[in-house]
Amino acid sequence: YAMMSAEKQKRVDRLHFTDDKKRTVAGEMLARKAISQRCGVSAECISFMTGENGKPYAENLSVEFNISHSGDFVVCAVSDRPVGIDIEKVRPINLKIAKKFCTPDEMQYLFGHIPSEDELGITEDREILERFFSLWTRNEAYGKCTGEGLFYKSKNPSTSVEG
Repeated sequence: YAMMSAEKQKRVDRLHFTDDKKRTVAGEMLARKAISQRCGVSAECISFMTGENGKPYAENLSVEFNISHSGDFVVCAVSDRPVGIDIEKVRPINLKIAKKFCTPDEMQYLFGHIPSEDELGITEDREILERFFSLWTRNEAYGKCTGEGLFYKSKNPSTSVEG
């Protein structure tokens, strides 16, 4: 926590849940350690910034990284090329979110057909949830890699399950 910028510390402090605070700090520490080892610099001297769309980067270092956390896990990917990573704990969700973020091909993949409004709601169906979170994490990781975030789909409606 002490190595984080004052701005990042304030963001952590505003988080409501202690576990969210711990995961955020752990993610940054994981990134600092990996970048430190890869670039041969001390973890303390790494300064994190964010790009135009919020993608994090290590100032003045030739390295790409990305962090994700969910449930009890925190992951970090480090590379010399753009990288994105995402993890999600599989849990019951309201599938109305799928209508907002999934393409027609992805909706077909999730349900085996294009669902009606009545079929969208909270589900605990393990197969649908696993397919949903597989799509979600793939799309989120891609958007984080490109720096466009999850909303890149609205710009690229041709993205499909195979993408």
